Amino acid sequence: MLRPAFVVAAALIFGFVDPVLGDDSPDQSERIEAVDCSTLTGKVMCGYQGWFNCEGDGAGLGWRHWGRDSKKPLGPGNVTVDLWPDMSEYSPGERFATEFQHSDGSVAEVFSSANEQTVRRHFQWMREYGIDGAFVQRFATSLRSPASLANRTAILNHCRRSSEENGRAFAVMYDLSGLREGELDVAEKDWTRLVNEEAITSSDAYLHHNGMPLVAIWGVGFAERHQPGAYTLDDCKALIAQLKRAGCSIMLGVPTGWRELNRDCVTDPAVRSIFEMADVISPWTPGRYRNPEQAQRHGEQTWQPDQQECGANGQGYLPVVFPGFSWFNLRNGDAPLDDIPRLKGQFLWSQIIAAKKAGAEMLYVAMFDEVDEATAIFKCTNDPPQGRDAKFVTYEGLPSDHYLKIVGRAAQLLRGEVASTETLPSEWLTTQVSTAGTAEAGNDPVQPPASHANQVVSDDLSAIRKFVSGQCLDCHTGSDAEAGLDLQAFDFGADQFAQPDFATAEWEKILRRVNTRQMPPPDYGQPDEATYSRVTAALVSVLDHHAQQFPRPGRVGVMRRMTRVEYQNAIRDLLAVTIDASDYLPKDESSHGFDNITVEELSPTHLNRYVSAAQKIARVAVGGLGNGPAGVTIRLPADRSQEKHVEGLPFGTRGGVLFDQHFPQTGEHEIELKLTRDRDEQVEGLHREHEIDVLVDRARVHQFKVFPPKKTGKYGGPDYTHSDSHLKQRLHFDAGRHSIGVTFPKTFSSLTEGKRQPFDANFNRHRHPRLTPAIYQVSIVGPFAPEGPGNTTSRQAIFGEHWSGENANRDDAQTILTRLARRAYRRSVTDDELDLLMNFFDEGFSSGNFDEGIESALTALLVNPNFLFRIESVDPNSVASP
Repeated sequence: MLRPAFVVAAALIFGFVDPVLGDDSPDQSERIEAVDCSTLTGKVMCGYQGWFNCEGDGAGLGWRHWGRDSKKPLGPGNVTVDLWPDMSEYSPGERFATEFQHSDGSVAEVFSSANEQTVRRHFQWMREYGIDGAFVQRFATSLRSPASLANRTAILNHCRRSSEENGRAFAVMYDLSGLREGELDVAEKDWTRLVNEEAITSSDAYLHHNGMPLVAIWGVGFAERHQPGAYTLDDCKALIAQLKRAGCSIMLGVPTGWRELNRDCVTDPAVRSIFEMADVISPWTPGRYRNPEQAQRHGEQTWQPDQQECGANGQGYLPVVFPGFSWFNLRNGDAPLDDIPRLKGQFLWSQIIAAKKAGAEMLYVAMFDEVDEATAIFKCTNDPPQGRDAKFVTYEGLPSDHYLKIVGRAAQLLRGEVASTETLPSEWLTTQVSTAGTAEAGNDPVQPPASHANQVVSDDLSAIRKFVSGQCLDCHTGSDAEAGLDLQAFDFGADQFAQPDFATAEWEKILRRVNTRQMPPPDYGQPDEATYSRVTAALVSVLDHHAQQFPRPGRVGVMRRMTRVEYQNAIRDLLAVTIDASDYLPKDESSHGFDNITVEELSPTHLNRYVSAAQKIARVAVGGLGNGPAGVTIRLPADRSQEKHVEGLPFGTRGGVLFDQHFPQTGEHEIELKLTRDRDEQVEGLHREHEIDVLVDRARVHQFKVFPPKKTGKYGGPDYTHSDSHLKQRLHFDAGRHSIGVTFPKTFSSLTEGKRQPFDANFNRHRHPRLTPAIYQVSIVGPFAPEGPGNTTSRQAIFGEHWSGENANRDDAQTILTRLARRAYRRSVTDDELDLLMNFFDEGFSSGNFDEGIESALTALLVNPNFLFRIESVDPNSVASP
């Protein structure tokens, strides 16, 4: 657990404020820890469609799910979405231009789910707002086309990597919509391929439930789907049975009336036996109620008895909530716009409260990214495309992250971390205030030279004035001016253009619209081409002249945080401690071979991880023990064969693991081994006696023997479930870094290891059981009866080579910290900076332990921006003039 003092210190040092939520955001430390992927219980999961494609995204599928005709450009008359994504945070490589325009005349853009950077961005939002993860939709009908299959698999892998990088959970959800009788095997074959070829369940981020990978199947028992010719209940039962035999737990997406076989559910009693096969039941509710009052009644009359029924059957119950609904464009205008209003989030929140009151322990939000039916919760704009054929719903003027905040709060509510309230916080319902055109902090206006007014070409101003007076004032005059642009209020004199606060942003918009012949509109009569050319040249001339006289180059100093590799190397050079930074810090985004793309950003994850990393590294370097014996567990992938020699281990051995471990103090440590098991928890491949060597610094220090259960007089031991229970031993380790190896001495038997084994990757333990045992995990706990930190290289780097520690006092600490800070900050240390470190030393030294004081101060040093950031001042006079 993080010490509160360090959390507060880090916040003060960095001056951190969440760039997305501001001060009303949920507690950061609660939102950015990695999700426990071992169970669905306690999770708020979103549906992730990931089905949007754009022309030019490499998938060759055109404008799929954006336009009615995917082969035609996305634009007026060819659109099927009712919400428009907020594209302000997307990079240029993620944006795809459409034929729509915003109110300012700019081209409306959208994203493609085939772009991995876009998917990563979406999962970063899940992490930042505390959403636990996503069920990645996999439509069975799309798996029969090679192009669609390749696209959907690529997007699933984007989701996998994004989940791993952001500590989120993900799982596959098969939607059976559109399949015919006898066609459900397409889902079973696809799952087999995902497991064997994509190794999807080997990801640490893949969601499990009841000890097995969770697979969701949506569309079982709906009356409208089980029509003649469509897939049958028997088809569903066979698919579920196949997946359960493959070692999966099952979540079923079922009708609202599943419990009583009424409403939207089939009435055939045979469906009950299918529902009973599920580990989790999730009834579909979008459209079943339309306002908060109806949602409250649904919770009382449907969710509560559903929850009780599932509890009695030993099943999980996953209610579905949704923010609103609109499919005007999808239905080509044959449905109301904003059919189920969002009510600024109160409709969604009322469902969340109703689910909580019904006893829900998990929640499904439909959906994260579905703008087709306007059920999306991700960032959408309040400025959608404008025009005669453009009708969209918005977030009612609220910030684009409003619904992400609500769902993040729902996760906290579900876990009992915040109190239940019937309404949303009032401050969340404040409409968004535009800050466009305001100056950045620290960029004070530059005073113009006195000669500037004389340098503006009067002919250019005259041409602009004439054009505006003759072509624009009919529409752009007064309080009801088109697009709010009142040109009559502008002063076209040279003195107006000579001011540093001249509205260049507005005139840049005018230039774009004039240059593209959109101003004035075609139906209002347009000037000849010569006039257009003259006015365009005049606007460019005036704007360029203003930019030259009043440049805003921004900050010319260089400030960037260290990349993960640089951080790892800096710790090594400063403290003589070798770490793997991937164990402590999130992955750096990379592009075109560079890993410093986002080094000017500081995410909430980085802030928290820096504090956690500093505490752990300082303790290791000083040799502190914390609150008692600590442990480390190294776990090997369960789907890998261990029949080959592992590089670094002795020749003549097979399998096992080799890793480095830092021991903070000398003493006894207990090492414990676990062997791989099958799904019945039986140790695999244990058909005869085997030896297991434990090596420290490449020398064997202990040998275990493991036996199969007693079958003959030769072998004796416990049953297969406990055959490795004795594989633990206490060993003495000196403080410092040691190489630990665990491996099997190889024996040559034509009946076992000489046989052809499965490929090393994608080892399928269910279809190809192991012929010999394999290491699953190695745990080391200690020290027991510690003998002291010794004179390790890290302590020498901190205290000096000849440090004895006798009669150490505050002056010694100041000398040590001055030397460390000078190296860490890469410059001399100021008195104020040293005083800050000494304050932390005093806090740790209050117990009388000098090492604890140094550990406390070292932790503060490692989270200081002077260490984490490269800050290089540049003389503005050395920057080339424009």
